[in-house]
Amino acid sequence: MALTPEQQQDIREEEFFRMEVRKSLAAPKGPPSLMDRLSAFGDSKVGFWLLTTVLAGLVATGFTKLQRYVDQEDIARRELAERSRRDADMLLKLGPLLTSDKRPQVDMAIVLLNSLSAGDGIDKQVSGQIVALFRSTAEAGNRPNATPEERVASQAIYSFFDKAGHSAMQAWGTPAAASVAAEPAPAAAAPSLVAAALDSASLPIRIYLQVGDRADWPAATKASEGLRQAGMIVPGIELVPAQNTPKQNSVRYCKDKVSPAALDRVRTATASQVMPAPAMTELASKLCNNVRFNHFELWFARA
Repeated sequence: MALTPEQQQDIREEEFFRMEVRKSLAAPKGPPSLMDRLSAFGDSKVGFWLLTTVLAGLVATGFTKLQRYVDQEDIARRELAERSRRDADMLLKLGPLLTSDKRPQVDMAIVLLNSLSAGDGIDKQVSGQIVALFRSTAEAGNRPNATPEERVASQAIYSFFDKAGHSAMQAWGTPAAASVAAEPAPAAAAPSLVAAALDSASLPIRIYLQVGDRADWPAATKASEGLRQAGMIVPGIELVPAQNTPKQNSVRYCKDKVSPAALDRVRTATASQVMPAPAMTELASKLCNNVRFNHFELWFARA
């Protein structure tokens, strides 16, 4: 049975449509998009392992942070208790060194205890104990009936905290002093907790003796004994370069760092122990930033 012209036309159009569909399906695709690449990577074994590992790590980290946030108060309390226990243990170990009759042990204890109490590096309660230990040890060595060990520890404490002012007084009168005095005074360093506590107390008179020659040592030793009998602390005698010594005996001090009564006592005591009587030499205020209260130095003139 022959097809009509209309049927033949329908068949031709249908075949043409199928041919166009086959061409479109066979045409090359463009480059894959980012999502296509990520999807393909996630379907691979390596991608699946990496994604599960990262996800597990993130979940574990998040849980740890959440747990720490929930327990932070308890953790802080335990850390504070452990820190206090450690600091107290250190204090108990260094305390006996501070009262030792051996000066090197005393000096080591002072350095370590002062470092512990500086800034916020130690619990406040333990810092208070350290300050109390320093003050009681320093005061014990000033009593008339103090033992030799107590005097050694007391003088070591004053020597340590007078060190900065001691260096400034030594620099006075040297060739470099002119340039030091011409420069602006540096800002004074904030005192440590112990130094501030000692300054707030009524510090006793301390006189450091300086000689520029061994020949002056006997006279300085005799003067130190007399000054101690007068109730003053004499930590020791120091041999300094001869060129740094003054042309006449002198007592160096900072006007704003001594009490009037202490100044009169030192003037009278040194005049009776040193011949000729030393001149009272007031230091420039620029050199007195770190000088502790009632700190004097007796300088013997060059022989």
